[in-house]
Amino acid sequence: MITNQVRDKALDLAIECIEAIKDVFGSNGDVMDGFKTRCRHEIANLYYNGITYTLSFILSKSSDKGMTGFEKLNHALSNDPLRDIFKKVSGNVSKEAYELYGICLVRALKELGVITKANNVIDVLGQLNDVNAEVLADDKLLMFAEWLKRLAEATIRSRG
Repeated sequence: MITNQVRDKALDLAIECIEAIKDVFGSNGDVMDGFKTRCRHEIANLYYNGITYTLSFILSKSSDKGMTGFEKLNHALSNDPLRDIFKKVSGNVSKEAYELYGICLVRALKELGVITKANNVIDVLGQLNDVNAEVLADDKLLMFAEWLKRLAEATIRSRG
C-alpha cells in the first residue's frame, strides 16, 4: 500500500500542471506547442542560471498589452486550483506560453515549501535572493522541471 508519505510532491505537482494546461488549453495547438517548448528549453536556464534569473526572464517574457507578467504569475500564489488560475489568464496567454510555465514554477516554489508568506512575485524573488534559499530552490525545482518536461513530451501531441 502506497501512502502519501512516500509520494513525490514534485511529480504530483507536475501531473497537476499538465492536466490543468491540457484541460484549459488542450484545443489551442499554438499554446500547447509553446508550453512544451518552454518545458524543454527553460530547464537549461534553471540548471545554468538558477531560479532567480529564470523567473525574472519568464516575468519579462510574459508581459503583454492585456496583463503584465507580474500580474499573471501572482495568481500562482493563491490557493486556487491551477485549472482556475489558467482560466483567469487564458485571454492573455501568448503562443510561447512563458506565463503558463512561470505559473507552474511559482506554484512549485510554494507547494514544495521553498517560499513562505509571499504576497507577490517580487516577494518571491526577494526570498530567493539568498544563496542558501536559491540552492534549495534550484535543487527542488530541477526535479519538478524534469518531471514537467517528461510529462509534456509524453502527453502533448506535436503538430509539426
